Amino acid sequence: MQNLKKNKDYLKVIWQKHTSINKEHFNVLKKLDKLELNKIGNIELLEDYHILAEALNKLLGVSHMVEGFTLTSEEKIRSLIFDAVKKMGREKEYNQLIADLTASTFPSFIGEAHNAIVLAAVEYTKHGKKIAKLLKQLEKKYYWLNNGYSCTHYLDADYFMHEINELVKKGITKEMENYAKNYRKILYENKKRKQQLFKELKLSDELIQLLEISDFMAKLQDNRKHVTTITLSYIDNFLAEISKRYNLKHELVRYLIQAEVTEFNLNNLTDQMLEERRAKSIFFYTYESQKEKEPEKRGIVFTGRKAEQMITQLMDEDHGEIHELKGNCASPGKVTAIVKVCRGANEIAKVQRGDILVACMTQPEFVPAMKKAAAIITDEGGLTCHAAIVSRELGIPCLIGTRKATKVLKDGMKVEVDADNGVVRILR
Repeated sequence: MQNLKKNKDYLKVIWQKHTSINKEHFNVLKKLDKLELNKIGNIELLEDYHILAEALNKLLGVSHMVEGFTLTSEEKIRSLIFDAVKKMGREKEYNQLIADLTASTFPSFIGEAHNAIVLAAVEYTKHGKKIAKLLKQLEKKYYWLNNGYSCTHYLDADYFMHEINELVKKGITKEMENYAKNYRKILYENKKRKQQLFKELKLSDELIQLLEISDFMAKLQDNRKHVTTITLSYIDNFLAEISKRYNLKHELVRYLIQAEVTEFNLNNLTDQMLEERRAKSIFFYTYESQKEKEPEKRGIVFTGRKAEQMITQLMDEDHGEIHELKGNCASPGKVTAIVKVCRGANEIAKVQRGDILVACMTQPEFVPAMKKAAAIITDEGGLTCHAAIVSRELGIPCLIGTRKATKVLKDGMKVEVDADNGVVRILR
């Protein structure tokens, strides 16, 4: 905020810096595209892995201002909006107005991908099997779409054909088709709607500025997630090759931290050691500045009983008998359905169409389950979080920041998600 007061173009400066780093990052990826990992030596393999990891670290560096802004400003934004709405006697519209005032005016990568699949489905209904070229284009452009931090998935033409068939089976409405065709125009309308509400609600200059910064942060966060999700494919390819060279299971090598990926460590690791880490572990990351501007990165991983004790100390809480949870509305609406709690990507398969997806937070690999869900509830998250953005794109109710939904709610529970009023009611 202080930098913006000094320089009204500060956000443009940040975006230019981020875009420049983005360009450097994709140049690294292009160079790696030319490599055949199975034909290079161990030293080069590990060196190139670290080049990639450091490129990603650099990309993430600038955009970490997103968390700084969100954590310190979100409650203030909500409070100022509530005060403005109350003055106008429109308290009953609060959650809908929050959604309108914080709706993104920039296209999200998930929104772009979803709309591309919808339009491909429209083509399929018109031309039948004559969409092979279109399927290959979707594969080339979005093969990385469901990647996550725990695993990656290469989405081929068959995957996109399956998605198209699901849409056709469900029925493609004219409204869906028009939304997909006019996506960017609708986002522009969001912007106009915001400007209109600024005047209608007589918002203060401070709140207007905060909302404009929030919109920028949503754009920055989405771009960061977009590039990170692509990069995860490259990282996982390296880890797959490393696992072969050092006789370790690929799915376990994913539990290494970057500093551990050295010739010495890899030669002394076993699957059993990593299996313990996968079963239960906690990671502490600190900086110890030994040289000015060159902090030495240090990470400690605890496993087994020690990890269990520390997790219990940090997380244990007696919730007693709870009949409702409160959270923040990310996307309005009201739904009653069955709960499915997903604590990781390995659990999303249990979500059936019409279920309520409950998670600590959502990641790109959760999207297939999110598309099936009737509503989404998360422990964490803010106005620009993944769950908020995707739920708005899908037009389903979403409640974020409940703090304890994954601890209180259980699979099979019937609940009412009243996002309009920020409440989850446990029915049975």
